[in-house]
Amino acid sequence: MKKLMSAIVATSLLASAAYAAEPKQTKKVRPTYNYAGIKYFAQRLTDYDCSQDGLFVDGSFDINGQVFARGSLGDVNGDSCGSTSLSASVGYRSAWGEASHLYGVAGFTDVSPDSGSGDTGLVIGGGIRGYIVPGIEGYFEVDYSTLNDGDLTAKVGGAYWFNGNFSATADIGFGSDQRSFAIGGRMAF
Repeated sequence: MKKLMSAIVATSLLASAAYAAEPKQTKKVRPTYNYAGIKYFAQRLTDYDCSQDGLFVDGSFDINGQVFARGSLGDVNGDSCGSTSLSASVGYRSAWGEASHLYGVAGFTDVSPDSGSGDTGLVIGGGIRGYIVPGIEGYFEVDYSTLNDGDLTAKVGGAYWFNGNFSATADIGFGSDQRSFAIGGRMAF
């Protein structure tokens, strides 16, 4: 009987030690809205028979936990086309699920083509952004822009976070008169 009791106590102690050694469950985390990034951007504009590519810098700043500001500056050029664009918007986000946000944005975009006249237009949109699994963030967004004759664009993308501060990003966009692809990096602050 002593041997049986000793075996039960020893097994219980080993099981307790193994349980205590397991890492604690990580707190559910939502994506950060404080970041700066740079990306290579390639775009096909069907209305202008134009393929262009170049660099974009973008960023976001969390104003108060629900309201955020974001912006981008890009310079692209290609076969008989090219442009510089500036975008700024303000958004509102709300928690959805354990690791996501639903959000809406409103702002403006200014595009100055290398040849021809530029245009400035309003942009409104919304989407969902969250972690698919720990370390892998995904998003889906739909925007309507009044630039030129107006365009509805759907974008899907993601980020692979190497750690809490740095990630690799990729996204694609589809609109009635354009297609785009981008890859880059992002730093959270």
